Parts: sequence; structure tokens; C-alpha cells
Amino acid sequence: MSSLARWTTRPSSTGAAQWMHAVRSLGTRSALVGAGAGSCTGAAAAKTGVPSQSRWSSSSSSARPPSPPPAQAPQPSSTVHGHDAAAAPFVPPSRSRLTPKLDYAWIAANAETVERHLQLRQMAAVSEDGVPFNAAHFRELFERNRLLQRKSDDLRAMRNKLSATYTKPTGAARPAGAPAGTQKDAANTAADAKVQIAEQARSIKKEIADADAALEEVAAQLFHAAVRVPNDAHPDVANGPNVERVVAVSSRLTAQQETLAASLDARPSLPAHSDPSRIPPTKYKDHVELGLALGLFDLERAAAVTGHAFYFLKGAGALLELALTQLAMQQAMLAGFTPMTTPDVARTEMVAACGFQPRGEMTQVYSLAAPHDRFSLVGTAEIPLAGFLSNTTVATQALPVKLAALSHCFRSETGAHGSDTRGLYRVHQFSKVEMFAFTGPSVADSQAMLDSIVQVQKQIFESLELDFRVLDMPMKELGASAYRKYDIEAWMPGRVAWGEISSASDCTDYQARRLGIRAKAVGGAAPEAKGAHQTDTASQDGNKHLHTVNGTACAIPRTIAALLETHQLEDGSIYLPPALRPFMGNRDRITPEWQQELGALRPIAVNEFVVAKRR
Repeated sequence: MSSLARWTTRPSSTGAAQWMHAVRSLGTRSALVGAGAGSCTGAAAAKTGVPSQSRWSSSSSSARPPSPPPAQAPQPSSTVHGHDAAAAPFVPPSRSRLTPKLDYAWIAANAETVERHLQLRQMAAVSEDGVPFNAAHFRELFERNRLLQRKSDDLRAMRNKLSATYTKPTGAARPAGAPAGTQKDAANTAADAKVQIAEQARSIKKEIADADAALEEVAAQLFHAAVRVPNDAHPDVANGPNVERVVAVSSRLTAQQETLAASLDARPSLPAHSDPSRIPPTKYKDHVELGLALGLFDLERAAAVTGHAFYFLKGAGALLELALTQLAMQQAMLAGFTPMTTPDVARTEMVAACGFQPRGEMTQVYSLAAPHDRFSLVGTAEIPLAGFLSNTTVATQALPVKLAALSHCFRSETGAHGSDTRGLYRVHQFSKVEMFAFTGPSVADSQAMLDSIVQVQKQIFESLELDFRVLDMPMKELGASAYRKYDIEAWMPGRVAWGEISSASDCTDYQARRLGIRAKAVGGAAPEAKGAHQTDTASQDGNKHLHTVNGTACAIPRTIAALLETHQLEDGSIYLPPALRPFMGNRDRITPEWQQELGALRPIAVNEFVVAKRR
């Protein structure tokens, strides 16, 4: 299935400039200015603008590609290793390492579908001039762009024809017996003709300049109208409100599957724990009360250091993060994922290319302040993992490429409020193990990978003995890049509610088109790309855009919250499932005594520190 936003990656300085301009105009972004979280500022303030020197057209157009402008910075290569960082370590804010190009023809042909999807996803998709996406307006822009492109190409063809005429020999040697003035007259006639050709060429040159100026203006409007168009959606994705569909439950809840499927508000009566000290469900405490009593985390000191929605993990709490990381990474490795660590900072255009577009002013992205405003903090390892193969061509024989990374994640969570903000459930920074896969260029490939990733997620949470369910999310819950999305929710008895602890998304070719990632058979044959619209046309060298799939193996804070609430015991200790014990000193529970041994419960006061007196 091809995405609604169709992209190609032909190098173009105009494309880079327009993409960066679009990135800057994506909406209000949270800036890291001082210690306060959640303040808003413009994303990567536009300091300069590179004048457009090449022309934009639909990838379906028959127009020849524009000649590369002179004296431009080296463009990213399209090799398997891809990056030109060594050749150009510094990229000014007005330039981009990505040169996306939209397939306006597909969007114009499906403009009503695009408009409806924007409404269902509750995405404004407002262009930089404040105009929401409108099907009729987009088609008008598309037609004007097509006509101006044709006019520009016709004028260039005329100029080339005149140039060829101008460079022809002006005359031949005087034939034997011809009058003496014949050769001179012929030369004068040829000179006059060249003057006329030169005048015509100057006139056409001005017409080309005027046509190109008009084309650049229309192409910019067309680009900005299309840049926020989201991915298409799987036919099974529901359109109505509150229509999440339960597709699976944990083994401990299998007997209640029919009840859960019938009502999303159904609350499980938790099965008896193997530990005899399991407390009655009516006496469950939430993870905040449990964690503070055991000294597993400290919210007050974190607020003093950084601000609201940050935390310190202490003693067994810190060990629990490391244990969950090891467990999740080992499960991912067993499923064939290559372990990685990733940068916590990414170029802003990489963030935007992955589909992290703010909805109005409710952005979740932290942007760095000037002079580093070309960068943003990543909200997930999905961003650097997707960018890992940007501007590359991958051999189809090497697919799928499966990566798993541990990273810090930063989210402003602007507008979040209520009980979800208590404790570890909704925070500004957290650790997460992310699975990411590059698959073949077909929905069959990426949907199979999505199912595979969900299976790994289920194995992890089964091993943690959590009570969970898998939801097929409706259209309004899909991000810009998602074609289909599953959420996994755990029952948190202390909160007396289900809480999301993981998700997985099939992004089809949405990210790959923006990042310039293609597949090519080593033998030269184009890989098969099948989607609902069958519009993924190969480039001239037979390449196709890959599909990308991502899924959270373990979001550490929320998983800790679910573990504490699910496995709390009557004596105040926390039961540890067998899967975690090898990483927790082979202990079967977290107790106050162990926390004392680790020093996590020892009071720390100023008078404990001995300060030498002055002599």
C-alpha cells in the first residue's frame, strides 16, 4: 500500500530548502531554553533562505529533470552506506540532507480521501499560510503547476533549438566561377540571421525566467499544502470514535476474552498469585504510593533538579530499569533483531521525515534553542533508527533489516493533565527499548513484520506475568506515519484502569519515501511492490521504497508502574517474576530490607555530611 504522501529522492537544492522551510513551519515547538519544560517557541527559526534554483514537478510528469545548479554543496549519495558527513560535516539551517519530493498527482487524484483522513485523525494539516488542506484547492494548484511546468519546458525546448541553429556554420567557400561578392553577401545574411536568433533567445530567456518564477511560487504552495498529508490507513482500521477493537489478551485473561471484547471497560478479576501473601484486589495501592514507600524512586528531588514529570530511580528501582532493559533486548535478539544504541539528538528534518508532526500547538517535540536550532531531542529511538539508512539503497536479499535499540526518549507532553501525570506514567524523559524493521516494499511484508513484533511484545509481557490486552487502534489514534497501529494495555489495579504500556505501527513506505530509502534486487530486477492503490512506481533503475515497522519492546517507567501495581504483596514487598530474577541478584521480591542494603532507604540530610571547620 503506498502512502498518501508520495516522495521521491532526486537531488534538488530547491527540495532541500523547501523541506527545511516546511520543517520550520510545522508548528509551535517546545524549546530547551533554561530548565523549564513545555515552553513554546518556533521550531528551528529560519535564519536564511536558499533561493530556489531548480524546478519542482510531479514525479509522474514527463518533464525532464532540472539541471543541477552550479556551486551547490555535495548532495547525499544513494549508496548502501549513504551519509556524506565527512565531506560536509556542517550543514547550514537552510539546507537539508534530505531532498523529498511529493507525488502531487496521487494526492490530487485522491484528494477527498486525504481530506477525510485528516478529519478522522483530527489533524489540521494547515499550510504555512494558515490554509487547511482543501481538495479543490489542491487540484487547482496541481493543474497550475502542471501547466507552468509544460510552459517552462516548451520554452527551454525553443531555446535549445535556437541554440542549435545559432551554432551552425555561417556559410561555405565561394563556388568556382561565382561573382566575388556572393560569399560576402552570404556572410552578411548569416550574420543578420544570428542577430535575429540572439534577440529571440534573449526574449525567450526572459520568458523562461518569468515562467520559472511563477512555477516556483506555485510549486512552493503545492508542496506546503501536501507536506502534512498523513499515511493511508489499513481497510480494517475503524473510523468512528472510541472503537478500539480487542484482538488479543494475555494468557491469564484468556477466560475473560469474550467479556473484554464486548466491553473496553471490563475489569479483570486477577488470578490468584503463586505467592500466598497476595493481597485482595480491593486493597491495592498505586505505584506512586508503593514506590515512595520502598524508596524505589524520588519525585520530589527530581522536581527540584529538573522540574515536574522527571524522576530519580534508586536502589532496586534502578536495578529494575536495567533488568527490564536486558530482558527486552534479549527477547528482541532471540527474534533476530540486532542490538544498538542511538543518539538522543537528531536533525529536525529527520524528526519531521519520520512523521512526528505537531497537531496544532500540542507538539510533543523538544527543539534545541539557537544556535543549535537545527536539532531536536528524539521522542523515540524510531527516529534515529529510521534515519540510520537514510539516502541508501538496500539489496532486497538483505531484507528485512531488524534493529533493536535502547535510548532515552524526550516528550514535552504539552497539555497533559489529570491522574495520568502521577508518578512514572507520564514523564518528560524515560528509557525505552525499541524494535524497528525495514521490510520489503509491500503491505504483505510490513503487515507480517507488524504481527511478528507484536508477538515479541506479548512474549515480554507474558514473561512479566502482567495482565494485558492488544487493541487495534482506530483512525483518530493513528499518527501521521501509521498505516495501522496496535496498542498494548496492562491492567493496573492500583489505578483501577487499563494503561498503555506499548505500541506497534506499520508505516508502509511513508518514512522511506521521505528519507530516501529504497530496495533493489542485486540482479537488477525491480522488487515487487504491492499496495491497495498499486501506485508505487519504480525509479528508472528499478528501485522501490522500503516499508518500515516499529514497536516498543519495553517502555521502562510504565512497565515498572504495571509491575509494582500487579505484583504488590500484603507485607509491602514486590514479587519479582522469574524472568527478571537473573538480572535482580536472583531475588524473588523487592523488600524494604534489600533497599536498606542498597542504601536507597537511608535518609540523607545535610547534617550527615561533615564539613571541616576553618582553622
